[in-house]
Amino acid sequence: MATTKRTLLSAAVAGACAAMAMPGWAQTTATAEAQGGAEIQTVTVAGFRSSLEKSLDLKRASIGQRDSIVAEDLGKFPEQNVADALVRLPGVEVVKDGASNEGQRIQLRGLGSEYTVTTFNGAPVRATSAGAIGSSTRDFNYDVFPSELFGRVDVYKTPLAELEEGGVAGVVDMQTPRPFDRKGRVLSYSVTGTYNNRSKDSTPRANVLFSNTWGKWGFLTSIAGNRTHNANAGFQSTGTYASYNQRFTQGNFQYGWNLVDPRANLGSLTAAQLYDANMPRFLRLTATDNERERVGVANSLQYKGDKLDISWDSLYSKLNDDTKNNYMNWITNASTGARALVPVDVTIDANNNVQGTIGNYTAATNAVLGVSETRFLYNAINARYRVNSDLRFTGSLSINESKAWRSGSTVTLDANDVANRQTITFNTTKDAMFPDIRTDRNLLDANNYNLLSYSGGNYQTETDKQKAFRVGMQYDYTLWGVEGKLKMGLSQVESTKIANQYLPTNLLNNLPLADGRLYGSLPNTPAGNAERYAFARQFLVSNDLNKIRAGGDVPRDWLTVSRDFVYNTLDAVNANRSSPSNLGSTFTAVETVRAFYVQSDFEKEVFGRPLRANAGVRYVRTGSEVDNYRLTSAGYVPAALSGSYTNALPSASLSYDLTDDLVVRGSVGKTIKRSSISAIARSINVPNAGDLAVQIGNPELKPESSTNLDASVEWYFEKGGVVAVSAYRKNIKDRPNTRSVFQPFSALGIPVTLFTSNVQRDLQADPNLPTEVRFFENAEAFHIRGLELTHQQNYRFLPYPFNNLGSILSLTSIKTAGVNRTYNNIVYELPIVPNRTIAATIYYEEGPFAFRTSYNRKSEFANFTNTALNPLGYQRWYNKRGYLDMTVSYKFNKMFELRLDATNLTDTRTYEYLRHFEGRNGDERSRLDGANQPGRNYSLTLRGAF
Repeated sequence: MATTKRTLLSAAVAGACAAMAMPGWAQTTATAEAQGGAEIQTVTVAGFRSSLEKSLDLKRASIGQRDSIVAEDLGKFPEQNVADALVRLPGVEVVKDGASNEGQRIQLRGLGSEYTVTTFNGAPVRATSAGAIGSSTRDFNYDVFPSELFGRVDVYKTPLAELEEGGVAGVVDMQTPRPFDRKGRVLSYSVTGTYNNRSKDSTPRANVLFSNTWGKWGFLTSIAGNRTHNANAGFQSTGTYASYNQRFTQGNFQYGWNLVDPRANLGSLTAAQLYDANMPRFLRLTATDNERERVGVANSLQYKGDKLDISWDSLYSKLNDDTKNNYMNWITNASTGARALVPVDVTIDANNNVQGTIGNYTAATNAVLGVSETRFLYNAINARYRVNSDLRFTGSLSINESKAWRSGSTVTLDANDVANRQTITFNTTKDAMFPDIRTDRNLLDANNYNLLSYSGGNYQTETDKQKAFRVGMQYDYTLWGVEGKLKMGLSQVESTKIANQYLPTNLLNNLPLADGRLYGSLPNTPAGNAERYAFARQFLVSNDLNKIRAGGDVPRDWLTVSRDFVYNTLDAVNANRSSPSNLGSTFTAVETVRAFYVQSDFEKEVFGRPLRANAGVRYVRTGSEVDNYRLTSAGYVPAALSGSYTNALPSASLSYDLTDDLVVRGSVGKTIKRSSISAIARSINVPNAGDLAVQIGNPELKPESSTNLDASVEWYFEKGGVVAVSAYRKNIKDRPNTRSVFQPFSALGIPVTLFTSNVQRDLQADPNLPTEVRFFENAEAFHIRGLELTHQQNYRFLPYPFNNLGSILSLTSIKTAGVNRTYNNIVYELPIVPNRTIAATIYYEEGPFAFRTSYNRKSEFANFTNTALNPLGYQRWYNKRGYLDMTVSYKFNKMFELRLDATNLTDTRTYEYLRHFEGRNGDERSRLDGANQPGRNYSLTLRGAF
């Protein structure tokens, strides 16, 4: 039995865990009864506890700051999503895909996902998925891959000369399993069924792994696949709340009040009060349905002799994503002139928001569909050769490719004529996320609409190709009593990003009428529109996502179109794919990075205690070549740009054992983060089709650079137990910031079809509307200070049955400075990351039974990239949010283990909200946008090994 050091901290944490434990989870053993109740502990380390202890051993052995997740066995990663698994590490938070609610990207130490570099077995990789396709960032999307294809993930938080550069936040290395990770034959399987309480559908997941070694040879293959069906419901204001007296002048939010209509009744309000009160740009109910299919295969052929260890490692993964959004809209925007709103019976709440009954509302429904596919392929040769006990060489050659495409279509059903205007009553004070909304019209009556239109389509492809070559040498030496490891290496990485965007046409126009004419051939007159709508009515269906229930007293059903109409009748995917190119957002960027590093690790006893350290420098030269299209008076013409820069990135770390259990660490180093490829290479693009704004690329952008300082104290008080305090500071300069200028739309020379129908109407009325032109420039410097607290322990000292409890607790506190916004000549500091992130896992393992529950929570933070509302005094914020997950398993024998997983038990709501810089208008959380509630997932898994 291991010796346990009892402390006040341990006792306090143990007490909290014991309070949550149920005595019925375990039963008194016959051995304990035979000993008259004496405490006898037999510690068997297996499963999740074994994974944690291996991870902690890796952390303690490192010189710099490193955390790891280790699979419980080959093909048995602790969580079903790699991104979600990393959340329990201090300083890591997950960014979930909005439609599927799966962990998609990670943010490390308070910096966005673009500040983290991801590698496979040390080689850099890129992959994008779903709604991120077309953004052309440097992010890595983890949801492309089944977690069963990986055996270990290391998170390096401090720089090392031997690590790939480009990660100011850190480097995440994902390691694929190899046959000699566990000698002999391994045959394992898992079969899972998952139920989502929003979609009310059950979906399968399965994995099989075979591995064997024969002498010095070994082979491993793993196949994993799953289908998911998730759904969520929510509410949107589509970006803006404003008053009549404080509106945008760029045309994207104009509305008026009609006070002369006979129905107008201000009650006790004055006109001035009404004109100063806030209205949402839209009142939009949302229902989202997402289906995904994912399959992956990993192979490894390995030779492991006395001197040579060489392997061929490959991984293939494919993700298909199909998302449908059904929207019911009541549109405040563009309610001017004859469309002006009528205050029938209104009040103004404590937050200066209008509530009540309003007439003359334009209503519309949208069916917004998106389908995407990502295919990823990785092949690598990894080798190690030991010349003798002191000298060894390493080398790798890898190729990876991510090919992704996404097609989107929006079909709108309008009720925009005077006869079909609606009177609605709404109240957002009870629940701003699920407000009460009622209308005086039957939303399932086709007579209450008058136009079916194709509001827009999009098609994007994004291809990432990377070729990486690395060779390294390590020489072990002794000099002046210092044990050292001299490391030197060369590498070259060639990365190619190919982005294509297309300009789909109005697909409804090519729909044949009964008499052979085309839908689009009818004149744009009342009679022509009436004939079009009479034909289109046959394609209308009731809301096919009405089982996805939103809260509040709202309509559950409205007319829309089905998936079948968009994908089959309109053949949207093929039609979008064959559309002409949008040359302003089409480019090929090739980036070649050549690096040389030299690093030495040192070990020596100082005052009778081991001191371990390393120091090194990485010298990097980055060259880029961009082929895109430049907009001239004659249209788009091909353009070629090139550039290069060099960086010297020194780093040093040390680790000193103050006692047998107490370790202190320190690190200093310089890192870089290269700018987004889209910010560099794109000529001109539309970031949001609903806003009259465009974005242009800046090929002169330099990389951001960061000087990093880290220090920690770690107390390893028992096997599998640690208390750690880590502090860090990152001083970052040359951060790109958005700058905007305004130009007449007619001067830009771009088609109006890039925008949604409401913006197109505004441009048809005034082609010279001021249009915001955004671009990035190296303009900001900021710094981040962080503190990470970690406690991990097995509570073997507790009385039975609580002696099988364990916990992992972490708290990350972050302060940022240097990201500012100005309003009324006052500068406001914005937290660009959550100030506080908490992760807590409590687990219990005894014999065949295991239980685990995890809770992750992050505080609110600013959406600093969205500046459109700043002139009105508002800043957009992300809400604080937390997720509770649970796992229970029982292992009957080696071949059969039953496991139940439940995720998002808190039924968490996610949204953005508007906060006024000067604290005006009361509770700003009453002004929400992008609100969603994705529901819970329950999974039942049978797994085992032979």
